Amino acid sequence: MTANASSLLVAELVAARLCHDFSGLIGTLGGALESVGEESGAAAENDEALALAREAAAALGLRLRLWRGAWTGMNEAMTIPDLFALLRALPAARRVRLAATGIPDDVAFAPEDARVILNILILAVESAADGGGVLLAGQPGGDLAVILEGQAAAWPTGLAAWLADDAAALAACDQPHMIQGPLTALIARASGATLSPLLATGPGAGPAPLLVRLAGGA
Repeated sequence: MTANASSLLVAELVAARLCHDFSGLIGTLGGALESVGEESGAAAENDEALALAREAAAALGLRLRLWRGAWTGMNEAMTIPDLFALLRALPAARRVRLAATGIPDDVAFAPEDARVILNILILAVESAADGGGVLLAGQPGGDLAVILEGQAAAWPTGLAAWLADDAAALAACDQPHMIQGPLTALIARASGATLSPLLATGPGAGPAPLLVRLAGGA
């Protein structure tokens, strides 16, 4: 195992432990809230507080599923609608249009491929400004293209370097709020996938689409 692969494995194990620990707490919180709601004859304001708490617990659970799938690995095949549903756990995803073209809703991607796609989509959502969009285009079994839409949308500045060199990606993992870009590059390379920016089609065309060549297949 290379040093880079070893570093990624350590990060995955840490993420897995955190997800495991938080999962139990969220389950306990949700169960307790349901019990309180059933047993209490609370006033209207208390009912509202309980509703907000249940909503927060549900959001935490969905976000945990998102990070578990993206950072520790998938345990099942996923369709594009499945992945889009996970993305809704991100507050930014509620302000970005998500769309797919050329890929039927019933096409399921193998777990490792689904993990790569999910990480790319998380990065795309973070790279699309409010009111922008993310389009996933492709054909079953073929290459995919991830396209950012919107005048203010932009991939991270160092993305090309991270995709080309594991050492550059690892060196960029020093700022928590910027970690998704280099981590996506490392996860894709470890899975055998190839990511590469395509040439923009002309002035004002927006950010270059990201070409995704998966190691497995749908």
